[in-house]
Amino acid sequence: MKNRLRVLRAEHELSQADLAERLGIARQTVNALETGKYAPSLPLAFKISKLFANRSKTSSIQTRRTMKPLNILLTLAFLIGSCHSAEAASALKPTATFAVGSTLVDKYMLRQAQHDNSNAPALILIPGLTDGAAVWDGTVAQFAPSHTIYTLTLAGFGGTKPDKAPLIDKAVADIASLIAQEHLHKPVVIGHSLGGFTAIRVAEEHSDVIGGAIAVDGLPVFPGMDTQTAAQRAALAAQMSAQMSNVTAAQFSAFQKANVIPYLTHKENVDAVFAAGAGADPAASGEYMQEMISADIRPALAGVKVPLLELAPFDSTLDPYNPQSKFASGAEKLTYYKSLFTNDKNAQVQLIDGSRHFVMFDQPQAFYDAVSAFLKTLT
Repeated sequence: MKNRLRVLRAEHELSQADLAERLGIARQTVNALETGKYAPSLPLAFKISKLFANRSKTSSIQTRRTMKPLNILLTLAFLIGSCHSAEAASALKPTATFAVGSTLVDKYMLRQAQHDNSNAPALILIPGLTDGAAVWDGTVAQFAPSHTIYTLTLAGFGGTKPDKAPLIDKAVADIASLIAQEHLHKPVVIGHSLGGFTAIRVAEEHSDVIGGAIAVDGLPVFPGMDTQTAAQRAALAAQMSAQMSNVTAAQFSAFQKANVIPYLTHKENVDAVFAAGAGADPAASGEYMQEMISADIRPALAGVKVPLLELAPFDSTLDPYNPQSKFASGAEKLTYYKSLFTNDKNAQVQLIDGSRHFVMFDQPQAFYDAVSAFLKTLT
């Protein structure tokens, strides 16, 4: 049973232990509720509803004392109502929004995280091609209670102003500047797709200032381009970039929607992912695509001095039949992904079964577990 309990807890800056104490239940029960492994009894559901209704910052003392049954029922429905995607569930608002270079940054710093987890590394989340920071909403809700989080919107995405090329170089430089500006101690950089490629570059070029990096289906060379020459990659990249750039806004929007659908295992998540890409500039998207496809940064992996994790999706209903990148089994795909990281002897590749490109939407709990396990290795 999916619910918004984790989001509500984060909004009110409560740890699982805090919530368990207030409800008179075990912390493990709170975890089971948040992960959908346990459905609350009606009395417990009403108890949760009353707790969060009474803690609302917008409610007066008198309102809290005289809350009508209808209000409680509405809050209860809000709490346990259907939420198809963990990434679409977050209602947290950033504590600060600012620009670093041409990159827009949303900062989430809850008092609970600040006081109870002073040694926990900050997380820097980089979205993929065309996506704004909203693609990480569920991840923010999951980790904000224990980590300071920075979500990025790259130039030209999310309605932000496009910048001049080279765009990925500037994004990497902005991330390094963010770390220095915020005085971050060994943050962990997590990126999806284009953001994953960017996270790998940050690990290659700035291992001295980060604690680790996670790439979510973002690779040091575009899949299938590992056997091509630099000239062949450049030619294909220019062709794809031109196709993406020379379209109207309506055509580009239709292109985005059509390309989102095969990247998800759950159709109910299509609208949320599509919305995360709203406001992307077609020309900027084409430039990012050209820079990424023409690149092969595998040789520079030898310079990575921090833990690096690649999360690889596999879907048995798609991968064995995908004409663009066909893998008969998860083991075959895992072997291929590992082959792209041979220059970093310590890099790890983990398969997330039952997922496609948007791993954090298709298998959110498996994604959160993988990130949590990685973070534990850094302590």
